[in-house]
Amino acid sequence: MDPISATMFLALASGVVGGMTKVGEEVIVNAYNALNDAIKFVCGVDSKVVKAIAEVEQNPTSKSRKGVVEEEVQAAKLDQNPEIAALAKQLLEAIEKSPKAVAAIGVDLKHIKGIALKIDDVIATGGGVIINDAELTGDITITKVRAGFDPKAHPSA
Repeated sequence: MDPISATMFLALASGVVGGMTKVGEEVIVNAYNALNDAIKFVCGVDSKVVKAIAEVEQNPTSKSRKGVVEEEVQAAKLDQNPEIAALAKQLLEAIEKSPKAVAAIGVDLKHIKGIALKIDDVIATGGGVIINDAELTGDITITKVRAGFDPKAHPSA
């Protein structure tokens, strides 16, 4: 997954956009909005990537909508745009500095070096996966994380 899409999905998972605010951290909301606004400026407000992002904001758990965002981000070559990459980095840093956002996401990564990071299918209302100071030579895949929730309330999880 490209870093632009991955960072946007982390922000959505933390619940800071689209009226779904679980965390309400203003710095994260501002960083997300700055990234989204820059994408609109670079690609145009009626572009496929902007429409795909709006769709995933409406349903942030939809794997198919996330897939469309990834495709459109790659098609627009946003990961090669230094301004977009810098804004995505700022958003990721804001998320990492927020204990509430990390708890909402359920994955806490600090000082990780790897080829690629894939996080999929996380349900958390508290701690989940915590990794600090790791340098890996291959890809990192984290999937099917369940933390701090009642499985009886979510039987399909």
